[in-house]
Amino acid sequence: MVLCALLALMLGRVGWQLLAPQAPEVPPSPRKQYVYEVAGTVGSPGIYSFDRPQQLGQLLGAAGAQEPRPDGEDPGRALANGSRIVVGTRVSVESMSAQARINCFLPVFLNAATAEELALIPGMGAKTAQAIVEYRDRNGGIRDMAELRGVGGIGAKKFELFAMYLTLEN
Repeated sequence: MVLCALLALMLGRVGWQLLAPQAPEVPPSPRKQYVYEVAGTVGSPGIYSFDRPQQLGQLLGAAGAQEPRPDGEDPGRALANGSRIVVGTRVSVESMSAQARINCFLPVFLNAATAEELALIPGMGAKTAQAIVEYRDRNGGIRDMAELRGVGGIGAKKFELFAMYLTLEN
């Protein structure tokens, strides 16, 4: 009798677990990375990656710059993701090269990249890159990524291949 009761309890629990509503699995959200390149006269030049945006002073400190404020540059200046900071007698802030951006999984600026830079994108090729630049020049820039589908040689599959490597933001 006791054995029957235990068996009934176990079967009831298994049945309850099978029939109970399950919460849908939520995929983990991708973690945003902020990537910066530091070059020039710093202790540790290279590529730096952070979980949140950095200010110039923070990044220069992380790279071991001797003077975190050369030429009165504002250390509180917010840096855009994909910035390249060159430290010398002055500090200059520019965008990372297209190759560096691709290597760091950052998109390339569609309206600023040269045909040679666009050709670095996986799946693009020199001919397609040149067609994009010519289209962009004829039309005064590209305002929407969907415009790329109007460039000769770019169909839906090709567009999907390289769209993630491009951005309109500069």
